[in-house]
Amino acid sequence: MTKVNALFVTATVCLTLAQGAMARAESFADYVAGLRSAAIERGITEDVFNAATNGLKRNGKIVALTQKQPESTTTIPQYLSKRVTKGLINAGRRHAEKLRSLGSQIEARFGVPFEIVLAIWGVETNYGGYTGRSDTLQSLATLGHARYRDDFFEQQFLDAMVLMQRERVSRAQMRGSWAGAVGQVQFMPSSYLAHAVDFDGDGKRDLWNSLPDALGSAAHYLQQNGWQPNLPWGFHVALPEEFEVRTGTAPLAEWAGAGVKLSGGKGLPAGGAQPYTLFFPEGHEGPAFLMSANYEALKSYNFSDLYFFSVASLAEQIAGRRPSFANAWIGAKPLSKRDRVAMQEKLAALGYTPPSFDGRISLAMREVLARYQSDNGLIADGHPDAELLAHIMQK
Repeated sequence: MTKVNALFVTATVCLTLAQGAMARAESFADYVAGLRSAAIERGITEDVFNAATNGLKRNGKIVALTQKQPESTTTIPQYLSKRVTKGLINAGRRHAEKLRSLGSQIEARFGVPFEIVLAIWGVETNYGGYTGRSDTLQSLATLGHARYRDDFFEQQFLDAMVLMQRERVSRAQMRGSWAGAVGQVQFMPSSYLAHAVDFDGDGKRDLWNSLPDALGSAAHYLQQNGWQPNLPWGFHVALPEEFEVRTGTAPLAEWAGAGVKLSGGKGLPAGGAQPYTLFFPEGHEGPAFLMSANYEALKSYNFSDLYFFSVASLAEQIAGRRPSFANAWIGAKPLSKRDRVAMQEKLAALGYTPPSFDGRISLAMREVLARYQSDNGLIADGHPDAELLAHIMQK
């Protein structure tokens, strides 16, 4: 076993033991009962707390599912082939035509293209065809007790009870994904409370049964997370042969001046002063993109680049355009979350400053990686792969 692999195994074992110890520190029943005071501080009534927690039991299958996230094991083309199907595209086009009036109202109010909203709806729940059958309170309490993602799910559990109380939702209605997301556009309880809107004007925010509320809320969420109207999420681009691969952010005019063009060979459009970041989702050997602020706005919905490109691809095709990146992928294998966390921790020890230690590879994290690559004579594409991981860990 190499030193690098030994480090990974040791870290994983320690993390697993620590999480297990935390989860075993108190029984599930004691854990739930211990949240009563926190719930009361949130304004949750005794009746709602009792309705949400009576008979609640831990579901071990939920914890097991946290280790099977496709975003950590699947390549971009594999992910797209399974999630952006002809059936999903055709259904999206039918919905776009049928809901044209609603789409115009949503675009006018929130500035988000309706095809983006439809794509989120399609990717999340197959246009409402499957919103999840898991007991939301059970899922959130189980994940909270397991200390998965620290106290995130504990807070979501409390927010779920606030949601039940404010929106007059029964325990039986609280059904969704195994991780606690609910409704036709899969909002976590905190997002429901903060971003759901009563778009149909009936006095209630209902993301399960009201399509105007659900789609309007998805658009509102993006608006509140930085979506800029009339700004494309980005462009698939071609770099000149002499281009020195690097990450960076600049207006389109500067990228054009460096010889960057659209992937089909046409020049970049005028973009004013809006900054665009050069992005290599599979490293410098794969396709290149210039991403606007709307890239990060859309990723606020789900941080995975696989998710981002599935929504972007579906939206393009709902709108009748074939995405230029459809066949551009090389199938680069992603690093596991464990490896990404280890990389961030090692970089910090080497004097670099990762924006987080949660394994997320944001544009800011790619800048950190690019600085390391540049400092060490590597191609500065900012992409985390196995080769870069080994280089960093052996320092």
